[in-house]
Amino acid sequence: MQIKGRKSLVLGAGKSGVASARFLAEQGATVALHDKKPLEDWSEAARALKETNNVGQLSGEIPSWLLDQIELVIISPGVPTNTIPARYVDRKYGEVIGEVELA
Repeated sequence: MQIKGRKSLVLGAGKSGVASARFLAEQGATVALHDKKPLEDWSEAARALKETNNVGQLSGEIPSWLLDQIELVIISPGVPTNTIPARYVDRKYGEVIGEVELA
């Protein structure tokens, strides 16, 4: 799977989501990390990705203009696979995978 240069969205800012976002960024992807929780409730490791790995951070609802640009969605464990962002990207022929597949 080609990662470099892909616009990616990681759903879930827990430990595994943080690891996925870090890995994608290190491989040259443009990454947005998302969680429904407010940013102030994210772990320090999740918030630090913005500074150390240039990972964008989103909380709450994801704007449709962003979903139009996403090519790859990584779904963290505990995040339903039928979420609107995953279905939207899948329908526009993007790739939607779990963290195990990414690894």
